[in-house]
Amino acid sequence: MTDIHSKLQPQQLGAVLDAVEEVIDAPPAERTGLLRALLGGEPRLVESALEMLALEGGGGGLEAPVDALSKSGSHREEVGPYRLHEEIGRGGMGQVFLASRSDGTIDRRVALKLVHPGLVTKEVIARFERERQVQASLLHPGIAVLLDGGATADGLPYLVMEHVDGQRVDRWSDEKRLSLDDRLALFIKIAGAVAFAHGSRVIHRDLKPSNILVTAEGEPKLLDFGIAKVLDGGGLAEETLTVEGMQRMTPAYASPEQLRGQEVTVATDIYSLGTLLFELLTGHMPHMLDGCSVAEIERSVCEEPARRPSRAVMESREVRAEDAADGTRTVDATELGERRQATPTNLRRRIQGDLERIVMKCLRKEPERRYASVEGLIDDLGRFREGRPILARPESITYRASTFVRRHWVGVTAAAIVFVALSAALVFNLRQVDRAVEAGRVATEKSQLAEARLANLMGFRREMLNNVAPAVSGMPGAMDVSDRIIKAVMISLDGETAALDGDAKRTDELIESYLALADVQGHPRAMNRGRVDAAEKSLLKAEELSVQLVTAQPDSRRAAWLRARVGVTFGSFLIHKGDFDAAESNLIQAVELIDRVLAEPEALGRSRLLYERHTAFRNLSNLAQKRGLFALGLERALEAEATLLKEMAEFPEYSYFRKGSLALARVDLADIASRQGRPGEALELAAAEKASFEESMRSHAPNAGTEMIRESLFQVLATGHAGLGQEDEAIEAMQASVAASLTAMEADLDDISTLEFAVSSYIGLGELCLEFERFEQGQEALVAAQALADKNVRQRQGSYRNVNRRIDIESGLARCAASRGDYAEALRLAASAVERLDRIEGEFGRRFKMRRRRARLEWTLGEIYDLQASASTQPGSSLQLARAIEHLEAAVGLYQALVDEGLGGVLPGESAAKVRVHLDEIRRR
Repeated sequence: MTDIHSKLQPQQLGAVLDAVEEVIDAPPAERTGLLRALLGGEPRLVESALEMLALEGGGGGLEAPVDALSKSGSHREEVGPYRLHEEIGRGGMGQVFLASRSDGTIDRRVALKLVHPGLVTKEVIARFERERQVQASLLHPGIAVLLDGGATADGLPYLVMEHVDGQRVDRWSDEKRLSLDDRLALFIKIAGAVAFAHGSRVIHRDLKPSNILVTAEGEPKLLDFGIAKVLDGGGLAEETLTVEGMQRMTPAYASPEQLRGQEVTVATDIYSLGTLLFELLTGHMPHMLDGCSVAEIERSVCEEPARRPSRAVMESREVRAEDAADGTRTVDATELGERRQATPTNLRRRIQGDLERIVMKCLRKEPERRYASVEGLIDDLGRFREGRPILARPESITYRASTFVRRHWVGVTAAAIVFVALSAALVFNLRQVDRAVEAGRVATEKSQLAEARLANLMGFRREMLNNVAPAVSGMPGAMDVSDRIIKAVMISLDGETAALDGDAKRTDELIESYLALADVQGHPRAMNRGRVDAAEKSLLKAEELSVQLVTAQPDSRRAAWLRARVGVTFGSFLIHKGDFDAAESNLIQAVELIDRVLAEPEALGRSRLLYERHTAFRNLSNLAQKRGLFALGLERALEAEATLLKEMAEFPEYSYFRKGSLALARVDLADIASRQGRPGEALELAAAEKASFEESMRSHAPNAGTEMIRESLFQVLATGHAGLGQEDEAIEAMQASVAASLTAMEADLDDISTLEFAVSSYIGLGELCLEFERFEQGQEALVAAQALADKNVRQRQGSYRNVNRRIDIESGLARCAASRGDYAEALRLAASAVERLDRIEGEFGRRFKMRRRRARLEWTLGEIYDLQASASTQPGSSLQLARAIEHLEAAVGLYQALVDEGLGGVLPGESAAKVRVHLDEIRRR
């Protein structure tokens, strides 16, 4: 065997040692296949690795090395002045034994590290000698102490270390079921030991769970500085402690620069610490590397972005297990959460945000973008644990854009070429169209040329609005790009509309362009800038042009289809604006036009017609619910679902792209079921649809659209749990809804639609907490909602939808203030909410949801005065009690009126009953 190893180059020997360490714990039957994959099928390297593994003996523990020692003349079971007792560890280079002094001078158990007899080369001896020098210089409670070292009479090197009677950190943490806070405390101790080593100018380079043991007292100990690097002199040469070229490390924990063979620095250990922290928090690795070769690991770690820990906690993991028939078993997200004393949802909520930013900063590809020191990492973790602002912030838009381009340079280059070409075409065509149109008035040939160039301009505009703008929506700085597109297209559209002369083809294209433009400007259904007035102007222009087109071509399918599209888009916009009557008129007319076209044989664009019909009925259902007509809402929601399923059946090639729409359609059905007093049915429907949607999206990275669908699914799950009285489950689901909405918002912080979704989610969480009398938690959510609402553009803050949100926030915060005895603040907040409601009722009339808000505010005021009277010892408390009765009676009357009119499902009836109970209690007092 020595002959085989002597023929290997140092880098080849390093690769063999890496491979041996990777497979040493694998079942013997699987080792050969794994080695071939890791070593690229090179026969000599695989044979050498198998011979090293053969040294492990097969069951005798001490047999193989002791036999080797015996044959070389050494005393059996003794190494130098130490007696070997049992094997306690093994690796590619050799074995570690529990030992003690054979001469009895010191009664202490130690760990003796002995190299395999077949691997004794001058390089290995040099490595052991240098490891001994480094470890001797590191005296720290968190680092195992070097006690002795030497060589046998036959030149076999050994090291004697403090025996750490402990368990590797990941297994110890899981067995003890450490909470997230306890895991962070443990990790900070480990990081402190690494920081000490760095202070001594030593980089470990192989930080991983098996090199960190935790004692029975819960103290971590850092082991194995065998491949460490010394940064400067201090008695040691400035070089690695391994043979030059032997880049030995554990690939799964190695940094990108290690895997590429580049210079290592303190940032290298910080990356490995980040990987360890990721695993301790989630039970997963940042990259999915199971079964990957070293080359595949290198490609993944160096090129692919790491998973976010908040997403990983929701997934299962394959682990090795002696009790499983195939050597592995699946650990699901629930079990991983239980090992951390949390549900997956709670764990995700704790990790998401600052803690996730800390982990992701450690795992950045570029060393200079990680923490400058381990002390900086420890400081940020301390800040997180104390609730103070951390120093690790999200990546800037510029940096995110540059990394996006580096990862996807082929696609981005192609897109840039297209963009530049289209922009050049726009400038050229704008100039040429003017000239050609003038010339066309005197010559047919020039008129045809003008028409062709105009077609190019129209094509460019369609490309920018319908393809380029949506395509960049998931990229960093997307809204900035959208702004530029808006300005360029508006100039073109307004100029062409002014010169329009009854040309049906050009009118058709202008309608399409105005609809796409409205989406980007401020339509609530799409990523937008919140410019509602501008969006409404674009929609009015589209409506005017579509009416002209239908009037000029009453039998045209295309004209009817475009008029219907405008009606659906404008109808949904008007719902958010609060103009319900106009919205309903637009939507019903759109359905009639669509049905007319669909009734004709072989209707063109049938798939789009069906999808638009589905969208119209979803909006009509939403409108009915806003009016408290839940039976009508259910009827229309079922029609929306049926239409979508019809389209998916007729056009299966589009089914995948309709998964999100189907999920939202079923969210509507589940929500209505809850409102009608069927929470169990709602919960079952929402849970099934969530599982189906998650499965269909498994292969895709999260984006704003998918996260907003998850937000809606979690909201209706929360409503179902609340209806069944399942308090913890309801709040967990609502917290998950908030987390999803924040992830969507972070995709582009300039997008108004996702910000408004996040505000709604926070309000929903706050109201749910108040329902279960968790006032402190409720206040935290409502304050967050208020802070986000303040960030909205001024124009949107004053919109119908957002004024109602402000009323909900202030009403909830008033209840929180009353719960802690701050009655003056409670009354101020309630009065502000009442003033807002008076103002909006004056503009829109007393609608169903406004009446419910009025009833809730009256109830809140009654509660405030009742609490104030109960806490007061002053003579005026009877007046406060009278006011409480007055407001509660008003609340009962408002709720009862809704019940009598058959509005709002079962909830107003339940509310009326609760207020009556409160009222009766006060009267008895």
